[in-house]
Amino acid sequence: MGYAADRRVYANADRDARRELLATALTLIDAWSGRGPRFLGSQMPIQGDSSASHDAWTRGLVVR
Repeated sequence: MGYAADRRVYANADRDARRELLATALTLIDAWSGRGPRFLGSQMPIQGDSSASHDAWTRGLVVR
């Protein structure tokens, strides 16, 4: 069984391809140089009820 492939041309495909090429190059440079990962914000625990990972505006949307 097969599925039809998406052959649409997206509006910003050229820009997205350039961005991905640059991101790939920078990732390779980071890997070759031994530079570690960069993270924004403080570390969050992955155990528990996930309340630490919700922003203030989403707290009312959480079904408990």
